[in-house]
Amino acid sequence: MLHVSRELGDDWAQLIGRAPHTASQRWLSFGQSRVPESLTFRLVSPGGTDLAMRGLIQQEPGSRPFNDPYLIASGQATQDGLAVTGPHPWQTRRAQEVFPSLVMMYPNYDAFPVGPLAADSGALASFADQVGDWARRQGFRSVTYLYLTPEADALRAVLRDKGYDVFPLAARSNMTVTWSDIPEYLAQLPRKRRGEVRRELRALEAAGVRVRPRPLAPEEPGLVRLRSQLMYKYASVADEQRERHWFARVWELFGDDATVFVAEHAASPIQFTLFVQDGAVWTPLLTGTDYAHGASRLAYFATAFYSPAALAPQLRIRRINYGLGASEAKRHRGCHAVPLYAAVTCGHPTGPRSGEGSTHSTQGESHAE
Repeated sequence: MLHVSRELGDDWAQLIGRAPHTASQRWLSFGQSRVPESLTFRLVSPGGTDLAMRGLIQQEPGSRPFNDPYLIASGQATQDGLAVTGPHPWQTRRAQEVFPSLVMMYPNYDAFPVGPLAADSGALASFADQVGDWARRQGFRSVTYLYLTPEADALRAVLRDKGYDVFPLAARSNMTVTWSDIPEYLAQLPRKRRGEVRRELRALEAAGVRVRPRPLAPEEPGLVRLRSQLMYKYASVADEQRERHWFARVWELFGDDATVFVAEHAASPIQFTLFVQDGAVWTPLLTGTDYAHGASRLAYFATAFYSPAALAPQLRIRRINYGLGASEAKRHRGCHAVPLYAAVTCGHPTGPRSGEGSTHSTQGESHAE
């Protein structure tokens, strides 16, 4: 049967097992402010929870295309790099036909089931059926799964078989750390790129810019200033109080696992990139720039790529997740693309194909009203 609640549950850490770290409680908590109300969906049997996912309630079109299923599936988010190649199954639909929508995804832009049966096709088929039935009874006009990762390949196949429109959504850039020092990192780049990186590093040195890694401090007024400049450039908002809040939240959730790479000139910070470590994985979380400094662009590449590449082997980092966007710049510095998919249906999906059965038991579900 399907259980729906607002809470993760006391067993969530055990349930996610070896799933990607973005399903952990601290990452879900950090990303929650960027998304609408979240719910936990569990497929439960007498032995306990077989599999689970988180979903978002999207009542109407949002201001962020990255979690707006209508903008994505109608093709209106291609300028943001989403579903660029199509198809766009909702191209002829109106927004009022789609909302309210149940959006199955984690707030850090990925989606995959967790639990002991997370790769079991039969359990996934039952889960998809029951989630669809629950959504219909609650009055949702559409159900979407956004940013399905390779860990959700079995779920993606089930959703396609059940009549969902499945299409490429975006690509995440990952860097696999296979080197032991910076010369080996450079050696794995194409010859032309290798020469360009060396020239960039020499230019930074000539400009008197030094990059150093350090732990995150409880208060970071210099980094807050750089972060505010970045936000003003890209969002026309420079709210230092808001940025101080973000840094305080990062310290609260990730403090001991955070490393900050700071580029300094004349003892003043001009650029930083903050990384969070989860086991053998690094995730860049925040960055900021002094755009008035002539070396700021090169300093960004140094704090985001070159200095982390040098330190990663020492910390036993095996993968760096660089996320969405700027894929060409990331590829030129050693990243590879990981495809992410969307699966959408408006109204009730067509259901199991001929010869397949399904179970629609929802006894004991909580409706999280």
